[in-house]
Amino acid sequence: MSDRWILVDTSVWINALSPQAPADLKNRMETLLLEQRIATTPLIQLELLSGAVSDTEYKQFEEDLNALALLEITPAVWSEASHLGYRLRRAGLTLPNTDILLAAVAIHYRCALWHNDKHFNLIARHTHLLAQTA
Repeated sequence: MSDRWILVDTSVWINALSPQAPADLKNRMETLLLEQRIATTPLIQLELLSGAVSDTEYKQFEEDLNALALLEITPAVWSEASHLGYRLRRAGLTLPNTDILLAAVAIHYRCALWHNDKHFNLIARHTHLLAQTA
């Protein structure tokens, strides 16, 4: 993959889908969707779909998510995540494994990670992760 893709973290999706979301966030999300630049992972899909409030919402959101580029969590990504977690712990950072895994996905596929989670900024200080706060 290239820097064309932006991996959108669950934290951004939740904010963007909120009725109270800032217009600039909704506009940026819409632009990225129209440009087909948003990527997702099975983990992000799990986090989002498990929060659906009805069968109808679940099915519609699943269909929408399936239209996005899917960045697989391959054995190589799992290995990178394990090594990343080890390196971060040695640097004094104990972070959620889900965040470490998503950072490893973004690093592996060489794409930006768009987020609202301070953990990704911490990871970016110790890696090549391109973390962009929404």
